[in-house]
This record gives sequence, C-alpha cells and structure tokens, in this order.
Amino acid sequence: MDNIISIPLEEYISLQLVHNKLKSVRQQNESLLQEKETCRLEIQDIQNKIILQQEMIQHTTCKLAKLRKECEVEKQKIGLMTQLPREEPLVYKVNKTCCKIDSCDSEEVLVKPRICINPESYDTQDDTDSLFSSPQLTNETSAYRLRNGLPRPSQSLL
Repeated sequence: MDNIISIPLEEYISLQLVHNKLKSVRQQNESLLQEKETCRLEIQDIQNKIILQQEMIQHTTCKLAKLRKECEVEKQKIGLMTQLPREEPLVYKVNKTCCKIDSCDSEEVLVKPRICINPESYDTQDDTDSLFSSPQLTNETSAYRLRNGLPRPSQSLL
C-alpha cells in the first residue's frame, strides 16, 4: 500500500468540484445531443412534408392545366356548334302517334303530331301508311310548317 498518494484537503475538494462540474457538463452535452437529434428528425420530417406538398401542388397544377385545356376545347366546340345552322328538332314516335319534341329552353313543351323521321320507330309498313293517311296529321303538319317558315310537303310524299 505504498502507492497511496496524499494530497491536501483543499486540493481534493477543488478536484472533486471540477470532477462534479465535468460530470454535469457531460450530462448537459448528452441532453443537448439528444435534443439536436430530435430537432434534426423534426426538420427532416417537415422537409419530407414540404416535398409531398410540392408534389401535390405540381400534380394539382398539371390536373388543372389539363382541365383548362379540356374546357378550352369544349368552348371551341361550342363556338363551332353555335356557328352551324340549326337542324329541325328530332321527332320521335310515342304510343303509335308522332310528336315533336321542342328544345328544353322553354318551360312549355309543344307536342304536335308530325311525320316521324326515326325509321326505327316504325313497327310495320301498315303503321307508316296509317300515319301518312291521317288528314289531321297532314293539316297539323302543314300548319306547323307554315308557322315556322318551312316549305309545305308535296302531295307526292303524302
């Protein structure tokens, strides 16, 4: 036990204080390193969220551009369609009587007997002949044509 070193008490106390201070600084350093790592992870998480948001914005922007392009194409189609001459409204056969279906602009739908232009609506040739032979149909068709400035059908067609 010769290796015992004796030091004065004052130096021992100061050495102990330094040791305790060093120990507390090391603990502080550890906690600061943990806090730094936590902050780094939070920053990385926020950066990932920002990247996801940027991708969503880019995707939404592309989608919006595509929709705008589609809208522009539709506007051009509508513009071209409005420049085309209007066709006479289609006529459909309903319950073996023919009627004209006006556009849905007006609240009131005008139903007039007319000669059907939809060939699939005829069941037989007899049906067609009975439609052509109706005097009321011929008169109402002629009246409709006169009111709307359309030429009268020739007698050879009836």
